[in-house]
Amino acid sequence: MRTRPLGRTGIQVSPYCLDTMMFGRVGNRDHDDCVRIVQRAAGRHPGGAAQAAVRRACRGVRR
Repeated sequence: MRTRPLGRTGIQVSPYCLDTMMFGRVGNRDHDDCVRIVQRAAGRHPGGAAQAAVRRACRGVRR
């Protein structure tokens, strides 16, 4: 995976990110569309730590 520096912090980060801020009331209100976007993004790096964290965070969340 390619990384780049995060400012002058010395931390290396991926240039790719899925920002969900625009899901819901202030952006895309189509719940099913938002779910498809997240599922498609998660499928690009199956088994990664970030995806595991998202799965844990979503457990038990009501649809």
